[in-house]
Amino acid sequence: MSMPDALSLITFGAGLLALGMVWLLATHLKWGRSLAVQLGLSGTAGGAALLLGAVSLPLALSLALGAVLILLLLVLRSPVPRRLLDLLSRPMIQAGMLTVFGVLVLAFGFYRIEAELQEHLAESDALMASISREVDFHPTPILTVQTDRGNPIELWTPTAESVEDLTTFSEQDYLRRMRLESSLIHTGPADGDYNCHGWVFTGGRYWLRGQAVETILQDNGYQPVSKPMIGDLCIYRSPQGEISHSAIVRGLGDKGLVLLESKWGKLGRYIHLAHEGHAYTGHVPTFYRSTRTGHLLRGLPTEQAVSSDLTEE
Repeated sequence: MSMPDALSLITFGAGLLALGMVWLLATHLKWGRSLAVQLGLSGTAGGAALLLGAVSLPLALSLALGAVLILLLLVLRSPVPRRLLDLLSRPMIQAGMLTVFGVLVLAFGFYRIEAELQEHLAESDALMASISREVDFHPTPILTVQTDRGNPIELWTPTAESVEDLTTFSEQDYLRRMRLESSLIHTGPADGDYNCHGWVFTGGRYWLRGQAVETILQDNGYQPVSKPMIGDLCIYRSPQGEISHSAIVRGLGDKGLVLLESKWGKLGRYIHLAHEGHAYTGHVPTFYRSTRTGHLLRGLPTEQAVSSDLTEE
């Protein structure tokens, strides 16, 4: 049987803590000194907590834990040999044990939340590498274009083997493993011919390295903004400060909700939330705006592009 998840542990721990507090309260009230009243109160509290835990714990496990717990308390209160069980049969000791155990389970639950988060971040980073970094380029750039200040920007194309690798990489499997199937709107097919930066700045025709985006931001007049508008640029940076992803603002909602569209490495294009529900977990988004028209670089060929600019679609 696999270990219960963090939510299950926290729920069950909270139930045990509540059970201990109710038991403790019963022992300090005159009417609560009756064994029947104590068992009734604690049984009600424990049962409610375990039923709540059944939302995330398997029902059979919840019932089994509840049965074992109540049985143990009944045995400790029954007229069995008292010399060995006298200490454990005291209500204060029982309440203390339940309370301490509940706190320990709660603490372990919160620890599991942190551990699961770190596992998810590690998996996210590994999967991101599989869709964006494991791409072999031709040894020389296929084209050099310019920023508005005339600085050169090299554009790249992947080798045929890298493009063919798409046939062995399951986009749906990736989204399932990242738990993102229900949080995305698919807007473009998987395509190894361009990446996220290439979609934004070249109209979806080439790969553009992340290091070049810093130069583009400076030369093309982009300024960071706190309140984005539709059509603005969104740049993600890794915890090390490196540019990892580019996207375009496509929608705005209440309470700061921002919808983006972006190309994910060699996968497809998606509309997704800016701050959650995407593959770039742990990477910080910053919004940029420029007075120029669109985001395409200067010197691109004039053939039809998979453009990121709303005015050109």
